[in-house]
Amino acid sequence: MTMTMKTMKTATTAILILTTTTMMMMMKTKDTGDTSDEEEDRPDIIVIDELDWDLGFSALSYAIIFASLPTLEALLGAGADISSVTKSCNIEDARFQPLSLCILREDQDEACVVAERLIKAGASSSSADDEIRTILHIAIFNGCTKLVETLLKCDPNAKKVVNFPALVNEHVTFPIVTAINKKHYGLVALLLAHGAKLKLDEKDITPAQQETSSQKKTNYV
Repeated sequence: MTMTMKTMKTATTAILILTTTTMMMMMKTKDTGDTSDEEEDRPDIIVIDELDWDLGFSALSYAIIFASLPTLEALLGAGADISSVTKSCNIEDARFQPLSLCILREDQDEACVVAERLIKAGASSSSADDEIRTILHIAIFNGCTKLVETLLKCDPNAKKVVNFPALVNEHVTFPIVTAINKKHYGLVALLLAHGAKLKLDEKDITPAQQETSSQKKTNYV
């Protein structure tokens, strides 16, 4: 990932200020009824899922990483798409699903609150990238213990992929193995408590192989 946290903070500030200012202007116009005939002919629409040029992030994407919960609520209430995937102009950059962006939030307590809200809105940690790495698996890889605990508690689909492997360059990697290899021992205990298997066999790989054969390459995370 080529973006920096400083770049993202600068961009999100600009986007959130622009969005907030525009919404306030629209609300003021509606309250006062002070509109010209030309303005009345214009639709009061903000393209809420519009992506920025450099990172391909929407306002919701930035809100998940940096903004307060009320800002997130405002965007979701206005119809922001929780399935919208980032689309960077750099083809090598990963494409993030909204829920996976919680991993990038510096304060993990806040990330858990945001994740819970996104799950309530319909997001799922069982969504996967082109290597069948689920959002749950990626959170495990990054050592996000609190976030993984939240996903397992709040997302029914998370429990279904506790033993679902990723296929990276034809190498099979299970979430529990990732936690062990990365020495995230708190996550090892957490996964075991939620049904992770230590004895794995060929039949545990089959679902991932079937998914790979039918999946289009999307590079989602």
